[in-house]
Amino acid sequence: MTVRAPLKSLDDALAELLAQAMPLAGTESVNTFDADGRVLAQAAISPLQVPPQDNSAMDGYALRCADIAGGQPPFIL
Repeated sequence: MTVRAPLKSLDDALAELLAQAMPLAGTESVNTFDADGRVLAQAAISPLQVPPQDNSAMDGYALRCADIAGGQPPFIL
């Protein structure tokens, strides 16, 4: 039988995490290709909306219930 320790409260867990957190030593500017594994010093925000319109990649199909009523899965599209 596995014995598990009781869960910590959110406040206790947060206090423990914050006690172990280390501030960053400083900042420097590096080329994007050299930035792998680094942490941003501030949020990266694009001045442009890219793409300029609402866009979503197709990741599936949508069917109306009426189009498949009475059919039996699996449905061949």
